[in-house]
Amino acid sequence: MGGPLSQVTNDRAVGVDVGVQGVILSDGTKLYGNMVQMASRIASEYTLVCLETLVLGPMYKRLMQTLECIEQACRVRQVRCVKIDRYYPSTKTCFECKAISGPTSLRVRNWTCYACGAEHDRD
Repeated sequence: MGGPLSQVTNDRAVGVDVGVQGVILSDGTKLYGNMVQMASRIASEYTLVCLETLVLGPMYKRLMQTLECIEQACRVRQVRCVKIDRYYPSTKTCFECKAISGPTSLRVRNWTCYACGAEHDRD
């Protein structure tokens, strides 16, 4: 029943959310600046990189370039890089107990898992 990360065990894993101005990692770290430097830092610090593939609108070209740069950096450093399907409910999934219980509205930025009580920041 697990999602794309259900078999991750001892990897130093990070989720990557690419935005207009930079990259936000699942641990809350915000990276700004040169695309190549951001990609290199991510690939050097983690053994598993998970990229969300939901890229829409006028930002499409820039965001796709950033994703490709991160993928290339991972290939060079032999870091496992996984693309998460755009329909996987990543912002609704509790990363403590894996229950899908998060918000359905984009206006809700913080939420608490109904199953285990873990607190989450949607960003």
